[in-house]
Parts: sequence; structure tokens; C-alpha cells
Amino acid sequence: TLVANCYLKQNENRKALLYYNKALELSSSYTPALNNIGVLYYKQGQHQKALVAFERANSSSRFSKTPRLNLAKIYLSYGLADQAYPLVNGLSNQSPNDTDLVVTLANVHFLKGNYQEALKNFFRVDQKLWASADIGLNVVYSLYKVNKKNDAVKVFDKIDKPNDSSLKNYYNEMKNLIGE
Repeated sequence: TLVANCYLKQNENRKALLYYNKALELSSSYTPALNNIGVLYYKQGQHQKALVAFERANSSSRFSKTPRLNLAKIYLSYGLADQAYPLVNGLSNQSPNDTDLVVTLANVHFLKGNYQEALKNFFRVDQKLWASADIGLNVVYSLYKVNKKNDAVKVFDKIDKPNDSSLKNYYNEMKNLIGE
């Protein structure tokens, strides 16, 4: 899988997939290969195939953190917070200081409408990360929903304007909501 990972990093997806499949020929439940196939498919926008790969990776190694987190993230990308919650909640006890995990748990609570709980988790990570629109805008909305509009405005002012079209829409919605 090392060769495959190199190809994946170079965006040589066909070659990476070839080598991941070679690894799976040796062991059909080799978790790193299954997980990285999911990553490859996700990067290509083939989310259904990514989901299958992450589920297979998770099934092949119930105690591996990365496939569980990736599976939770793909669930969240489709608004399936109830499916993501048990995966992330279990991991949060194992790795309470993992930034990626804490942000994912915050986003689970955010999508479930538990804004206070979302904020508890967002405040556990370095606030410099909030400059990224995909995190910061959820912080802004959560603050707004718990009646902390002034704090929401302060956070919003520090968010980098996104380039992604869906994040641009969300950015503008938050801008209008808080009156910026």
C-alpha cells in the first residue's frame, strides 16, 4: 500500500487503485487498503463507492479509528448525524484530544440541533481553525442559536471567505442572518 499511497498523493488515481487492489488480493480485508480506496473514491466524487469502501474497512477492523472517522464524515456529508454519532462518540473516548475527531463530534451535535453541545466541542479546538469556513460558519450559527449574536459576529469577521460554491452560499446566509 505504500506505493499506492504515493500514487494517491500524486493524484495518479488509476495506479493507486491498481496497487490497493493488489494488496486486497493478498488479504481481502486489509483495512488500510479498503480505507484508502474509500478516500480515493471520495476525492473523485464517487461517494457511494467511498461509502461501501469505508463500511468494508470498518467491518474488517472494528477498532481502527480512521475508517470509523471517515465513515462518520461521509454520513455527515449527507446529513446522517444519527448514523455518525455512535461511530464518533465511541472514538471520542479513545482519542479525546484528536482535533479532527473533536470537530467531527461538534458537527454531529450541530446537525442534530444540539448547539450548546456543538459549541462545547468547537471550543475544545484551536480557534484559529474557525477561520476555515467549513468549521467557522457552524460555530457562527451555533452561537447565533444560543443567543450569542455578538460572539457570532466576532467569529464571522475572522472567517476566510470561501471559494467553494456551496460554502459561499452558506457564508452569505450567515452574513445575512447575523446582519453583517
